[in-house]
Amino acid sequence: EEIAKLRASRRIWAQMIKEGFGISNERCQKLRMQSYTGGSDLISQKPQLNIARDAVRTLAAILGGTQGTNTTSFDEAITIPTQLSQQIAIDIPYIILLEKSLAEVVDPLGGSYYLETLTNKIETETWIHLDEIVQASSYQKALAGMLRDIEDESYKEIKAIESGKQKIAGLNVD
Repeated sequence: EEIAKLRASRRIWAQMIKEGFGISNERCQKLRMQSYTGGSDLISQKPQLNIARDAVRTLAAILGGTQGTNTTSFDEAITIPTQLSQQIAIDIPYIILLEKSLAEVVDPLGGSYYLETLTNKIETETWIHLDEIVQASSYQKALAGMLRDIEDESYKEIKAIESGKQKIAGLNVD
């Protein structure tokens, strides 16, 4: 899903630049992205599992086409990051980029039926949300609607985790 989100973002950007602003220069149509793995879903119960979480998220960012990525320290959920955890966070992208040569391939998962379908779905939904923003009578109403959507999704996610419907290793699954 994260890969599809980044791919959809690049498509939307290119279309907005080309059609919305009339810019035909292909360099301007290329979206350059920097990604950060967030600390909001790290767990304190088994912080060592956060290393794997960050590695997977970093891999997804790279496969999604970011030009740079910063990885969260695994112990960020419980303390100020230690020197060891910071070094691990720095080393995760190096392993993925250097040892596996993933930066040498453009869109390595392109063509996958699942990924293409998911990318198309996310792109379509995003255009619908962008149209809702444009149709809002003020930016305050547009922001209020977006905030409400974010709060609703956050609430659903919390309930899914609490009920065990969404499994989190080390949190609600041992």
